[in-house]
Amino acid sequence: MSCCGQHQPPQPAARAVRSATTADSGMVLLRYTGSSAGARTWRGPTGRVYTFSALQPLGQVLAEDAEYLTRLSEFTVVTV
Repeated sequence: MSCCGQHQPPQPAARAVRSATTADSGMVLLRYTGSSAGARTWRGPTGRVYTFSALQPLGQVLAEDAEYLTRLSEFTVVTV
């Protein structure tokens, strides 16, 4: 345990990402919930670029990028 209250539990989005990660691939399935019908792109912290739209809302992203993207209101983790 850390001193001085420095230990903080993971954020709920981060826990959801870890539980939805495919162990063998390190990928997470995300759903774009925004309203843009046209393709939009996002760059994750790893530098990888992802494209989503209302017409193509599902995509697999690296787990590290998923933690970042799920902090945006336009993405949710798909659990199967």
